[in-house]
Amino acid sequence: KRLRVFSKRSALPAKVRLAVGFAQIGAAASDFSISIPDVLRPLLLSLRVLRLDLWGPAFIPHACLGGYMTYMLVTATFPVALMLVAVAVRLARRCYRARRHADAEGRAALMALRDAAPWCLGIVTLFSPTVSSAAFGAFHCRRVVADSSPLEYRSFLWDSPGVLCRSGEWETLRIAAVVILIVWAAVPLAILALILYKVRPAVLKHTPSHISTASRVAWEDFEPPDIWWAWMDLFRRLALGGGLLLVPEEFAF
Repeated sequence: KRLRVFSKRSALPAKVRLAVGFAQIGAAASDFSISIPDVLRPLLLSLRVLRLDLWGPAFIPHACLGGYMTYMLVTATFPVALMLVAVAVRLARRCYRARRHADAEGRAALMALRDAAPWCLGIVTLFSPTVSSAAFGAFHCRRVVADSSPLEYRSFLWDSPGVLCRSGEWETLRIAAVVILIVWAAVPLAILALILYKVRPAVLKHTPSHISTASRVAWEDFEPPDIWWAWMDLFRRLALGGGLLLVPEEFAF
């Protein structure tokens, strides 16, 4: 209880979300084909840690995980595991309380889902740019000179140089990446837009509803008239944190 009071008074969750959002964008500099001064490399490494890339090269090399495909899949499924843990914990608490009230046993599962909804929404909005960045990386190829006479180029995956672009392995990676982007980029943006559309009248009138209360974690950092900026912030983190990797290197400036 004291921890919740301290967290609320210090606005700790908002500060954490702000720091993670900054890291998700700032760490993307190490993903682009640009020269980075050595003095900035420790900063970029710390940003990769802060952006919740727990299975990335800052912690575990891709080769140790079994390749880039495994890295993408583990990164995409880890937040799902966190959401299942949140639901399980809430369900256990509800079942424990239901033992004292026989009439509440049938509603324990439903109440647990309602209790876990803010946690699940917070996990989705927090991890969505990180998971999407891993998927966007499957499209980022680096072109190098393979032979100078005659001039011949080859392209390799920037984050996993062992993968030759336009090979069968790369095509499989791209298909998996598209599926992950649909689940972790397009769907969260659509869900967040629908939630904001539904809760905006209640937020503007300062009349809390079940949906507005459960989704508060997604828009509480903004003033009531400006809650649509929550959607823009998520889109910004998705675009700058990895979306630019869709631009082929030969068209970069």
